Amino acid sequence: MTAEPPIPVAQPAPDIVALGKMKFAIYRPSDLPVPPVDDPLVLMGIDWGYLRKGGSLLICGETGGGKSLLALQLAIHLVLGRDFFGIPVKRPSKVLILTATHEDGVEVLWSHLHGIMTTLNLTAEETARVESNLLFAPVDRGSKSLAWAAEAVTTKAADVLILNPLQHFCDGHPSEISAGTALVDFLDTLVKHTQAAVIAIHHVTKPNGQSSRNDNWIRAHYGGMGLGSLFDFFRSGATLRGVGDLRGRAILKLTKGAERSGLADRKAELHIAWTDEHYSEKNGRLIKHLGWQLTEPYVEGEPARDQLLDKVRALITGAGRALSQAEIITQLAALEGGNRRKESTVGNTLRTWVKDGVLASERKGKASVYSLAAAS
Repeated sequence: MTAEPPIPVAQPAPDIVALGKMKFAIYRPSDLPVPPVDDPLVLMGIDWGYLRKGGSLLICGETGGGKSLLALQLAIHLVLGRDFFGIPVKRPSKVLILTATHEDGVEVLWSHLHGIMTTLNLTAEETARVESNLLFAPVDRGSKSLAWAAEAVTTKAADVLILNPLQHFCDGHPSEISAGTALVDFLDTLVKHTQAAVIAIHHVTKPNGQSSRNDNWIRAHYGGMGLGSLFDFFRSGATLRGVGDLRGRAILKLTKGAERSGLADRKAELHIAWTDEHYSEKNGRLIKHLGWQLTEPYVEGEPARDQLLDKVRALITGAGRALSQAEIITQLAALEGGNRRKESTVGNTLRTWVKDGVLASERKGKASVYSLAAAS
């Protein structure tokens, strides 16, 4: 008869080692805390949380890439307790957004907010919850606004504070050692003082002529303007990047803390696209539908070009005549959910196919029109 293995004996609390006035804890494996089944501090994700109270999330992206809209959409999901692109949202939160980016102030926020709410098709009860638990504060640039934010978070009992954009809350440029270090200290004090979750929206540098959108995601995340310590401060991170030549298509890559997101996909890449542009009337106003939605994964490289060529061939065949570049772009957008490809990229691709003998072209008026080459 095989002897039963001994029952592990509970280890004592971590050893405390003192060094002058400083004290350090030394843990054994059995001393390490186990994530609670339902941690009340977790707002998004699993285990210790992708976003938790007293934690932080940095969302990076290029200028004009849709970061602000993404942050606003995330804020609404947090307020409602709705899962965000497959990331579980554990409980409703109260959110305060500090914005120092909109030149038009609250007018721009109004149109963006109502565009997203219209797209999400909120119920009357959900709309009332957003009204009560989503707060905005257009503020001046500089660290003084962060000091004010700490008091505002406490006064309004906010669970989440969103800073947009992060560098506008820095006295100086975040890449400067003194300015960047001061910003980290401000953020650390704010989080510890309020125990709110902080979400910061940050710019990354645009690719240069030698760079491509296929560069390493971690490099892209750390490619923002600032010190390494600034990025290391944030417990979780995500990078938003456009893909290919499609307008309104992007990948939201969870670059830090993805294992705590709850996403089944180990790559933690969320393929998203703009909602189809259309309007609806609400209280006598035309509201433009805005927001991001999950979409089919974008295929890069040769397979993507092959797919595009098949579509262009089908469009020309279906039309029964040669098509101009503008017609091809418009009809492709109709096929691809309203996402318009960049004119320069499509033009270069069409000319390459003509050079390769795949398509034929001729001038018609001021524009070139494209037809199938005899050999294709």
